[in-house]
Amino acid sequence: MDLRTRIQSLFKEAEIYRQQGLLEESKAKYQDVMGLLEKNPNIKNRDQLLGALQKKVQAVSREVQELDEKLSPEQVPGNVQDLVKGFFAEPAKDKDQGAAAFKGAIALAQLRQFDRALAEFSRLLENEAMRVPAAKNVLKCHLAIKSVDAAVEQYEKWLEDELFANDELESVRVFFEELMTKKGMQVSLKRRQEPAFEPESAPQEEVTSLKMAPSAVEMAAEAAAEEAVEEDQIEICSLEITPLAGPKKGIPIELDVSAQAGNKLHITVPAKDADYLEGIESGQHLDDLQFFSHFVMFRGGGVVLAKRKIEAGARKGDYNISIRMEAPGTQG
Repeated sequence: MDLRTRIQSLFKEAEIYRQQGLLEESKAKYQDVMGLLEKNPNIKNRDQLLGALQKKVQAVSREVQELDEKLSPEQVPGNVQDLVKGFFAEPAKDKDQGAAAFKGAIALAQLRQFDRALAEFSRLLENEAMRVPAAKNVLKCHLAIKSVDAAVEQYEKWLEDELFANDELESVRVFFEELMTKKGMQVSLKRRQEPAFEPESAPQEEVTSLKMAPSAVEMAAEAAAEEAVEEDQIEICSLEITPLAGPKKGIPIELDVSAQAGNKLHITVPAKDADYLEGIESGQHLDDLQFFSHFVMFRGGGVVLAKRKIEAGARKGDYNISIRMEAPGTQG
C-alpha cells in the first residue's frame, strides 16, 4: 500500500469511527494520519492537511469532553454488596478461591469502587499465591483515591510485617516506585534490611521450618494475577438491557459488545431491535444492566455516551450506542 492510499484509508477509518460514536478510536486514527504527514514533508498541501486534521482532533476532543461532563463523578456509592455475582462466592476448589476473588476485586476497581476493591485486595494478602499482585493493587487503589500518603504508609507497614518475604516486598517496592514515576512523582522507598549472616549462631538443629518452593498451581495463579494487574480490564462479551419505556418496556434484550476500551463499551443494535432503544439518549443513566464476561456475570449501571444511527454502509439503519459501565444508582 503506497503512502497516499494508506493516508486515505486511515482518514476514512477515522471518519467512520467518529460517525459511529467511537470518539477515542477516531481521534487516534486522525493522529496516525498526522504522524504520517509530519514524517513526509514532500506531500503536496501538507501544511493545509495538517491544519485541517488538527481541527478534526480538537473537535473530537471537545465531543469527548462534553460527554465526560455528563458523566458521574469518579467516586460512586459504596453500597454495592451484590454488584459482582460469582466472584466472592465459595469456589468449587480451594485453589481457585484466590484467583476468583482477585478477579472480583479487579472488577470492583474497574467500576471505580475503590474503597471496596481496597478491602478485597487487603483480604487477599493472606493468600500466598495472590499476595504480591494483591499488594500492588492495594497501592494502586490508594493512588486512585488520591491518597499518596496512605500508599506510602501502607508500604512502610509492610516493611515491618513478617507476612512478606524479602523477595516479595522487593517486587512490590520496584512496582510502586515505577508506578509513582509514571504519575510524575519521584520517590525512593526504604528497603527491608537483610539480616547479617552469622553461620556460627544458627545451628542446623535449631531450624524448625522451611518455606517450600511454590507449586506449579501457585506459580500459574500468580502469573494469571500479574497479567490481570497489567490489563486492569475485564472483557465484556455482552450486556442485557431492560427498557423502562416504549413498546419493549420490561422486555430484556441481550446485545453483543462490538468493541471495548476500558470500561467503555460499544454496541451495534440491528434496525429490527430499534424499539429497544426508544427513550435512550446520550447522557442518560441506566441503572439495571447485566454484564456478561467469559467467566462471570454481574449487575451494574451505565451512562450512555453516544447513540447514533448508521447512515451508510452495510449496517445502514442499525444503531451504534456507547455505554460507560458504572455502579447501579449512580447519578451525575
